[in-house]
Amino acid sequence: MNRDKNPTSFYLMNRRNFEGAYIMPNTTPMSKKRRVMDYLASGRTLTPNQARSRFGVGNMRATISNIKSQVEAYGNWEVVTSPTATGLTSYGMEFHGDQDNPFAVRAGIID
Repeated sequence: MNRDKNPTSFYLMNRRNFEGAYIMPNTTPMSKKRRVMDYLASGRTLTPNQARSRFGVGNMRATISNIKSQVEAYGNWEVVTSPTATGLTSYGMEFHGDQDNPFAVRAGIID
């Protein structure tokens, strides 16, 4: 086995299957947008500074604009903003779907 000083090459050698093809992990990492959307859908709010430190989002305004166009397309979610005591903008999401929606109940959005 070739063990040069580059640890990456050793890792890649060990990640090959018997035919020599690389083995891809089964999980796909969630995007920053998806993590912010899930966070807001759980009923919590987020300021741009919190989004930067928690999720690495550099431009929260653009991220919210992108999320807003996606979640408000069907009319059951609304992106809301509110000012904080220090004058920052806090973003959140409100659910406006049917109260008997089994998917919303299962996700814990409504009781």
